[in-house]
Amino acid sequence: MQQFYLTNLNTYHTFIWNGTEDENEDDAEEKSLGAIENTKIYLKNLSTAFKYILKSRRLRSLIIFNAIFASLIALLVNLRRSLLTDIGVTPIQFGFIFAILGIIAAITSAKINKIHKKLKNRALTHLGLYFTSSVILSGAVVLLNIPTSLMISLVLFSIIIQYSIKGPYATLIKQYLTNFSHPSMRIKIQSANILIECITSTLLTLFCSFLLSITSSAYTTLIIGLIIFIVLILTLDYMKTRVGLKPEEYKNSDINYHELL
Repeated sequence: MQQFYLTNLNTYHTFIWNGTEDENEDDAEEKSLGAIENTKIYLKNLSTAFKYILKSRRLRSLIIFNAIFASLIALLVNLRRSLLTDIGVTPIQFGFIFAILGIIAAITSAKINKIHKKLKNRALTHLGLYFTSSVILSGAVVLLNIPTSLMISLVLFSIIIQYSIKGPYATLIKQYLTNFSHPSMRIKIQSANILIECITSTLLTLFCSFLLSITSSAYTTLIIGLIIFIVLILTLDYMKTRVGLKPEEYKNSDINYHELL
């Protein structure tokens, strides 16, 4: 009798174990199929967005500009710290400086409407050229034979300019990219924009790493600043007849961001 009970108990445990294992396999299969389906949907949405980017001169111009400018902003996170370390800024001073810079970025971000109202259709031009000019300044002053206190003051001044522009730009470019777009297209456009931005940022970071391996942070900052300054001028010239126009001046293909049927 005891043997029969133990046999049934073992059978019962085997049944429970096998059942749980089967359920786990089913869940894993469902998750795998879900991941595949999500990937297919993502790629389809990305393909749709790229079709509109290629058709729209306005959107294409904005994404090119953002890829260059946003990549520079991302690159400076580490390059800026390297430059400050080279001129003698201590870790404690780092914390104090960047805390203040974060407050400055927040304040200027809150004033985006005033900035846009004042600069109007020239907003990207002013923000881009001021930002890159400040990068050039921060690299150049370190290379000049000037008093240390003046050099540090000018470098900090240039970084303040960068942080004052960084906050408003992020809001402004997002607004420009989604203008005239149907709600269902906005996520697709943003996904394509982020993908292009990441590729450009990777290439710029690799180039910066190469420069740092052969020269100082100051020279690297100056070279990167000059190159991006020239590239942005060419990009802004390309954008003149494609961005910042009145709605009636755009071609239908430039602003008709609806789903493909």
